[in-house]
Amino acid sequence: MDKIVADAGYESEENYVYLEKKRLRAFIKPSNYEQAKTRKYQKQLQERESYEYLE
Repeated sequence: MDKIVADAGYESEENYVYLEKKRLRAFIKPSNYEQAKTRKYQKQLQERESYEYLE
């Protein structure tokens, strides 16, 4: 088994680290997948990207 398919509930940094260590290819649905498809989310994302980040 070298490919893994999982639902959004399995999307975590811990799981990605494990999969990378085991050299497994993962197809995990992003937890915000449904939200990211909405116009409201895309508009908010565009607004956030226009901000200037100062350290």
